[in-house]
Amino acid sequence: MVTSRVGEVLTASQVAQYRRENPVCELNSFTMIPAMFRCKTPSEIHHIFSVRRRLDLLSVIINLSKPAHDWCHRNPVEGRVLCLLVKARKGELRESELKKASGMYPAGWLAMKRDDISIEWMSPFVDELEGYL
Repeated sequence: MVTSRVGEVLTASQVAQYRRENPVCELNSFTMIPAMFRCKTPSEIHHIFSVRRRLDLLSVIINLSKPAHDWCHRNPVEGRVLCLLVKARKGELRESELKKASGMYPAGWLAMKRDDISIEWMSPFVDELEGYL
């Protein structure tokens, strides 16, 4: 299992290990994402937040399939909510790392973006994520 101290940037070796430990697209469990955007085989590390530069922090990286990665970029708020929820469910959500990567605390970001969520089925996931924050 990839471990790091809070705020410690992962090495290339640790990122590769993270990919090996998460061999299935980490958004695959969200069946309400259109099936055409889901597949089990991940191919890309996605940075949930990257302001100015991409930081390989445990809270910020997630392994996604190409279709899921593309979906997250087309739906940035909804994609971040689902990715953050995956990290929270796995116990990999560290507020200080997300602040380091995004410049904001996740609870503040979610409060600011909540009204921007336009996909109806997202509501229970937003509520669940708020419970973690």
